[in-house]
Amino acid sequence: MEKTEERKIDLSKLEAGLESLTGRDYESAERMARMQGDATPMIQYSSSFQAALAATALGVTNAELKELPIKMYAKVIGRVTSFLFEDSVKEILEKMEER
Repeated sequence: MEKTEERKIDLSKLEAGLESLTGRDYESAERMARMQGDATPMIQYSSSFQAALAATALGVTNAELKELPIKMYAKVIGRVTSFLFEDSVKEILEKMEER
């Protein structure tokens, strides 16, 4: 993957790819992050872990994903974060509204 501003990721493919991942993909991404020295206690908060999930979802290598321009990389990581926590946030907000 070239390191240029023109390089883009189709975020709609990212969403669809994330939806198709399994627990095995989650564990594989965690293993990859840990092998890279990521000691984040709760792995779902790790950008290395989230990048590994995104790479799998997009069908690219982790190295290719990390060559994205920083703004696009941050956008991809942000989308993964939203995907992972969206349901939990909704549940919390619903409980707060019930009070």
